[in-house]
Amino acid sequence: MSRHVSGTAYQAIEHDADGRPFRVITVTMEAGLSVRIMPDRGLDIADCWYRGRALHWDGWAPAAAPVTGLHGAEWERHFFGGILTTCGLANVGEPSEGHGLHGRYNHLPASRVSVEHVEQDGSTSIVITGSIAEATLDGGLLTLERTITLASGVASLSVRDVVTNHGSSPTPAPLLYHLNFGGSLLAGDCRVAVDDRVETVNEFGDWRQLPGGWQYPGKSRDCEPVTVEHLLNEGTPTGIATISSATTGIVVAVTWDRRSQPRLLQWINTNGTDRVMALEPANCGTKGRSFDRSRGTLPVLNAGESRTSSFTIKAEPHISAARQRELALVTSRTETNLEITP
Repeated sequence: MSRHVSGTAYQAIEHDADGRPFRVITVTMEAGLSVRIMPDRGLDIADCWYRGRALHWDGWAPAAAPVTGLHGAEWERHFFGGILTTCGLANVGEPSEGHGLHGRYNHLPASRVSVEHVEQDGSTSIVITGSIAEATLDGGLLTLERTITLASGVASLSVRDVVTNHGSSPTPAPLLYHLNFGGSLLAGDCRVAVDDRVETVNEFGDWRQLPGGWQYPGKSRDCEPVTVEHLLNEGTPTGIATISSATTGIVVAVTWDRRSQPRLLQWINTNGTDRVMALEPANCGTKGRSFDRSRGTLPVLNAGESRTSSFTIKAEPHISAARQRELALVTSRTETNLEITP
């Protein structure tokens, strides 16, 4: 039986404005999704397009080679945005306990990077894997093993991470996925919905001052940045949030594993030329590890312990809200057995 190839992956070396080289993996799938993956930036993902429309936000700096020695809030100067910026592994949020804003993860290069075509029901998905290591200030070592899957037949992107503490003592291990949406997706009728939401509370700023609140980020113009946390019903293993726009003709469903990432934050920034809304599944807050430590909510991995987290972004043509939820649930509940082929 012949195998239908449903996507292509192209690896290249590019150079930033300072002439520094960095690796790029560009994946284009037949179902309409294409992404630009950055191995030298923790296998985070810069561009993400669906049927020719950008889903991602271009941040405050171009995608470039990593930098070292980030202190304080210097992270912001190198924030390329993209569809995925990972925050951690030692700190998330405000600078804290000697760690800079959002930690060093996004500037750590991946090793043992591989790109595989994976057999699935007669078609092939594309799977990218790699390992990222971070030495902690106390002499420990955290590793993150990342698997990125672009599925065959549907416009979906899945990320699965396994974080392990290789040190001899417990160490904090906060992790937040900064999923940055922008472009035409943030049209005036763009609507955000969060399943199982009980209450929305301010983390920074006040969402009530936004013309569209947290639900309609496209209605806000020239507003100061706001970060909120959506408090969710307990007991639901899968988190679901959707972004829909009839004007753009796209609905995006984000699902994540709440067993490891029980919290959901949302960042809205329409100040000046910025037009970005981020959904942020996390196991921590954004006020830094010292704040979480004082509240007794700082995530910690014991020596030798591992933690698995995952999320999926799926794009579809705009449909009814009921159908959006149905598709998100099907995506989160389907277990797929993948067989790696040469």
